[in-house]
Amino acid sequence: TAEIADDAPTVNVNATREARLGDVGLIVLDEVHYLGDPTRGSVWEEVVINCPRHIQLLCMSATVKNPDDLGGWISKEHQECVTIKTKFRPVPLAWHFAFKNASGVQVADLFDRTGKALNPRLEEKEVMLE
Repeated sequence: TAEIADDAPTVNVNATREARLGDVGLIVLDEVHYLGDPTRGSVWEEVVINCPRHIQLLCMSATVKNPDDLGGWISKEHQECVTIKTKFRPVPLAWHFAFKNASGVQVADLFDRTGKALNPRLEEKEVMLE
């Protein structure tokens, strides 16, 4: 609302990045593997390159293929980077599929109980796409 806007602190657009971000201590870049995305990667890259050096970066991704190379690049462009790799997942991945039948939309496990074969329900006529 206008009242809130009137009370908002003014930002000096001529101030340096360091001055404007002086109170920021940490920036989290979740899904940092987007650095390799042709349409989004340059934005992520600019964040790392232009981030003031006093701000720590926490970059996370479960799918970075070259974490040591990425950490080395961040160390070169921003500040020292420690790469931590783990296979631990606090929230396990679960694969499901959805289909619509006479009862409405149904959700089922994608894999069978062994986790090695597709759920046999995928072969049922009601599940197959027309």
